[in-house]
Amino acid sequence: MRKREVYKFLCGFLAGAGVVHANVGIAIATGMFNEPRYLGHTWSAASLWIGAALYLAVSVLFGWLGWRGPGSERS
Repeated sequence: MRKREVYKFLCGFLAGAGVVHANVGIAIATGMFNEPRYLGHTWSAASLWIGAALYLAVSVLFGWLGWRGPGSERS
């Protein structure tokens, strides 16, 4: 499998994870869900939004690596 295909997969996976984190953060902020308790810590909506931003930023990086033009590949 080519490296660019792996980058494309990771881009989509992380974009989906970022969207899920953002949606759960909104649900917690509006009171639809209680704050989750995981690994001995209570996670606020802000921590989920920070996670969503990080996932989406890394997704953009992998997208750029996966979909850049074929002339820009280095030997």
